[in-house]
Amino acid sequence: MKPLKDFLQATYEKAAIDQIAADYASRGYSIKKQAKVGPFIVDVVAANKDETIYIEVKTRKESSEAKRRIREMTDYFKSIPNTRFIVAISRYPEPKKIEFDELERILFDYFIVEFPSDLDALSTHTRMDSVHDVNINSIEVGRGEVKLSCNGSVSVSLQYGSDSEQEEDEPFIMSFPFEFEGTLKYEGNDYSVIDCKTLEVDTDAFYQ
Repeated sequence: MKPLKDFLQATYEKAAIDQIAADYASRGYSIKKQAKVGPFIVDVVAANKDETIYIEVKTRKESSEAKRRIREMTDYFKSIPNTRFIVAISRYPEPKKIEFDELERILFDYFIVEFPSDLDALSTHTRMDSVHDVNINSIEVGRGEVKLSCNGSVSVSLQYGSDSEQEEDEPFIMSFPFEFEGTLKYEGNDYSVIDCKTLEVDTDAFYQ
């Protein structure tokens, strides 16, 4: 079985060829795909009464062998009247990791002020320790605002009983997964949560 990336690359290349062919067909060209022309197999051949266009589609970085083949195709099609040879480059988009260095601190500050009731109910005194392992699912940056959804973990210290008993006992620390969706306001490097659409903390592990 092919690795997933190779499969996606091949699928993307076919889609790029199909899109180019469809574009020329919409302009009145007759289309052939993967056509044998002389010693070459050409990705797309688009022809009308005035010209024939030979199109080679490249979706990845070319090896030295591929570059040599392109030079040979260029020289070959120069010798044919009323033709054009085009190399169409369409790169497969590499996945990008979204990073937001301050997000864990921003959410921690928000949780302190708007303490989730599900966490508050776990002990007599529940203290926020940290927000960590945050993964951004979607983000939209506008003028002065950032809309995003993310998930992560929140760690809390749980203590029970009176104040004097808490001084003697070590807190019980637990982490729980959460989901957040909302809007942040920013002014320079100063961020704050101005709207919370969703904040769900899964505390099921506490009761198991």
